[in-house]
Amino acid sequence: MDSNEKLIKIIKKYRDAFQKKIEERKLEMECDNNEHYVIYNVLGITDTFF
Repeated sequence: MDSNEKLIKIIKKYRDAFQKKIEERKLEMECDNNEHYVIYNVLGITDTFF
């Protein structure tokens, strides 16, 4: 295995690990509590402040 193949193997390994973390976070975000946004709306605070 030459250095180019080794590099590609390393890149794929980290890409796959990163993709897994992204998918896990997406699932977490679906369960996140977003009730504070309701309070912001009631107070008249919009997304432009963030």
